[in-house]
Amino acid sequence: MIGFPRPELLASTDWLGEHLDRPEIRIIDARWRPDGSGPAAFATGHVPGAAHLDWRAGLSETSTDGEGPRLRLGTPTKVGKALRGAGVGDGATVVIYDDALGLHAA
Repeated sequence: MIGFPRPELLASTDWLGEHLDRPEIRIIDARWRPDGSGPAAFATGHVPGAAHLDWRAGLSETSTDGEGPRLRLGTPTKVGKALRGAGVGDGATVVIYDDALGLHAA
């Protein structure tokens, strides 16, 4: 994982495979499509035990300023609610993935 500023925060597929049965591991599938087909991609196949979370609806907000709409991270309340809905609680280790080179997972 050379080239990442904090590689210790990234989970490899091998690591995840070895830890899938740990109850404190929560896996979030953050695949998203502008056409709304992210849940269909999840239904077609996903990492065992993963919960789908629409990053656009659950984790972000749109604000408007003088330069037009801007997408930003949602409020702690909004993000907390979305994560709790995906089964993330205190003490959880969260593994989040997408299929857009980490764009939505990040």
